[in-house]
Amino acid sequence: MKKWLRRNATLNLMTLAPCLRTPYSINEFEGTSYLVIPRMTALERLVIRWFNQPKAHWLKLDNLGRFVLTYCDGTHTVSEIEELLMTHYGEEAEPTLPRLVKFLQILDAHHIISMNVQKTSRSS
Repeated sequence: MKKWLRRNATLNLMTLAPCLRTPYSINEFEGTSYLVIPRMTALERLVIRWFNQPKAHWLKLDNLGRFVLTYCDGTHTVSEIEELLMTHYGEEAEPTLPRLVKFLQILDAHHIISMNVQKTSRSS
């Protein structure tokens, strides 16, 4: 995201629409939400095969993380996700914007989400 934003310095983060990339998914197991990160490199496939390792990493999500990732579908902008977070969680999510931006930056740095420019404006 940083390189892309440097080239297009006029873009506003609040107007970008985060989208969960294809190999990643959110799964529920025994009432707990997990972000499933598959192990896809050649070295990881060898480790899986020869050392009997799991085929994916399962990262436990809290309620706020699960809520944000369910709306990372490419149709909701960051500002819309922030509004939804405030209406659903209220004071529990405070400070909303810094936490949301940092969470999205971490996901983008690890290539779990992509930040897309929303092509059409949605009417409310």
